[in-house]
Parts: sequence; structure tokens; C-alpha cells
Amino acid sequence: NPTKPIPSLLYDKSFLGTATTNLDFDALELYNGTSVGAFLQTRNDWFSLLDQGVIKTATAVSDSHKVVLETAGFPRSFVAAPTDDPQRVTDNMITDAIARRQVIGTSGPFIRFTIDDQPIGSLVRPKTWLGSRLEVRVSAPAWVPVSEVRIYANGRLWRRFDASTDPALLPAPSNALSTGGVQRFAARLRILPVRDTYYTVEAGVPLPDAVDTNGDGVIDTGDSNGDGRIDSRDSGIPQPVVGGMYADIVPGFAPIGFTNPIFVDRDGNGKFDAPGLDATRVRTLEIRGLKPSSDLEAALDHASALGVWQHLRIRDEDVIRFWIGREAGSQ
Repeated sequence: NPTKPIPSLLYDKSFLGTATTNLDFDALELYNGTSVGAFLQTRNDWFSLLDQGVIKTATAVSDSHKVVLETAGFPRSFVAAPTDDPQRVTDNMITDAIARRQVIGTSGPFIRFTIDDQPIGSLVRPKTWLGSRLEVRVSAPAWVPVSEVRIYANGRLWRRFDASTDPALLPAPSNALSTGGVQRFAARLRILPVRDTYYTVEAGVPLPDAVDTNGDGVIDTGDSNGDGRIDSRDSGIPQPVVGGMYADIVPGFAPIGFTNPIFVDRDGNGKFDAPGLDATRVRTLEIRGLKPSSDLEAALDHASALGVWQHLRIRDEDVIRFWIGREAGSQ
């Protein structure tokens, strides 16, 4: 249950009877096969581990056990290497990079992400009172749809970008076979969190809303019947529908890219102080159509950082809903 503390038995010796504990693993398969629902469920597990200070590298794998029925290489992991010459890449280089969390996973979009020019997996201490500089670039071939970029702070959606925002995502070339129009998005943002914070980035198509219907902490249901509501008439988490050449090349998939975290050491003590499960209590912060310089957005950032909001959505139709307080009954 990602909403509850990790059970103590997982810190005990392994069920296998070895000298290791059940949490002595280095990486996990965050994105495995086609299912976006499974990705969302496992991502909540991963965020919960990170929030509790159990830092594991997230990977993407095609899980291709069969020659014909599964698409090898979708999704896949890209691992950083100290050389651009493939012949010089060694097993130890790959192992070390995965251990340092220098990995992105994707079924199409490619994400470059730094904070103060430090790469994915780094621990960054803000150098000035103005905070740090977060930079994101997203690229993709013409046949891969990319309509949204999302930035998460301590597992909570912090920024969402699309074709209507500033900066905006650029459209893909009209010709799916074009070799141009590779870069779809670029942003440079100033961040100054009030506490130690880890940041991750996603890009691709919008993800379906999903909720936990039985109270076990695991999201299990989305708007599967397409009536605009999530209720008892729905079953399971719907898979985004993607057409065009992408669907011809990798049928059943949806383009999703994600990064491992960059950790910001806000208090400057040389380590990442995990925020705890309060950071995962709410994962909804949606802002559309606002410019980064707006006073309203700055105010919302401040309120978000202090944890005084439960849900906040600002949509293009100017509907605002928010709850103040940490319990659902306090509105």
C-alpha cells in the first residue's frame, strides 16, 4: 500500500534466507510492457519508496519473452555512458550508471533533464538564495506523438505543459517520415523548494485519471466507459488511444517517457532528507494556460510547498476548486 509506511518485515532479512534484506535491490521495472494502468500503479509505489527515503532506480523494459507476440525494445531504458563510442562502453559503465540512477525510460519521447547543469541522479545544493535552474528538453521522431510534458516534485504534479502553455510544446511534423522537427519542447525554470525535494519529468500523451475504489491504496479504476465520470460503471484503467504511424509500428502502446530523479538538498546538509508520506497524500496539481511569471502561479507554488492545499485544479474553462486542510472533511 503506497499510502502507508513500508512494513517493517521488508527491512528484515530476505525471505530467501540470505544475508540481504527484502529491500536490498537496486532497480525496479517501472514501465513494463504496454499497460499504462500498470505504469501508473507502479509509479505510485516508486514515489512512495522515494518519499520514504528508499531510493531505487526506475527502468523501462519490453518484457519480451516471446519472439512474435511482444514488441522487443518498447519500452526501453537509456543509460548514460562516459563515452559516445559504443565499442568502448563496458558492463561496469552500465552497472555504475544504473546504480547512480542515470537512466530514462521511454516508449518514444527522449528527455534531457538537468538542475544547475547536473544530470539525472544528482544531489544538487542551491548555490544562491534565488534557488536553482531546472532545464528540460524533449525530442522525438516525427512519428511519435508528444502532447504533454509533466514535472513532478516529491511525487506530486508541479508543472504541466502542452500546446497552449508558455513555453509550449511544438507540433510534430505533418509528415510522419520527416527527419526534421525533432525537438518538441524546451523550458528553463527557477526552483526554490522550502525543503529537500526530488524532481522527475515525464513526456508523451496525457495519462488517464484513476482512483482507488477499494481503499487499499492502489489506484484501480478510470473512466473506462468514456462518460466523463469515474464510478461503479467503470472497470479498470483505460489505455490511451494512439493512432497514426506510431500505432502501426508499436500497436497497443502509448508514448511515455520518464526520468529518474534529481535531488535538491535544500538545507545544505549534504544528503537528501526524504519528505515522508505526507508528500504523497495528494498528487493532483493541474495548471493550464498560465504563464510562469504570473503572480497567481507563484502564490500557488507557495501554498503547495507549505502543504496547505489538498486538491487544486485550474482548467482553461476557469473552474477553480480547492480544499484547505489535510483532511477531506476540512473544506
